[in-house]
Amino acid sequence: MTPNLRFNKKLTRKLIKAIPNKDDFKPTLLSIEWNMENGNNVYGLMYTGLFKGTTFFLQRTEPNRYRLVVSDGSPLCSFYIIDDIEKFLDVVGVEILDLENATDIRAALEGTLVVPNAGIIVVDDNEVYIYEHENY
Repeated sequence: MTPNLRFNKKLTRKLIKAIPNKDDFKPTLLSIEWNMENGNNVYGLMYTGLFKGTTFFLQRTEPNRYRLVVSDGSPLCSFYIIDDIEKFLDVVGVEILDLENATDIRAALEGTLVVPNAGIIVVDDNEVYIYEHENY
């Protein structure tokens, strides 16, 4: 089956609004990889809306392959593979999420490695786009 990718404007806006300030420290890919293997840190972004927030968790699926796990408070999460992680970190960036149950979230992220992707995140000309796969 060929992919039928549709641009998700609403989720792309939320991701853009969740980008940390330029003045804040942005971790490098090397430090992210080391902390994911040896630390208890969870990387990602948080968007806080008026009534509901969205959390974007960075998940490492295999060496040099990452995806974002999108959780908006509902029991179901969406998984989006990141096309180029280095461009993504340059344009969007991630930060260490200050969470009370970081070890539980790390375990949950490890348990969801077999879940298929719902779409792809592409960075092109310093712009980020989220595309979702939709069935016909």
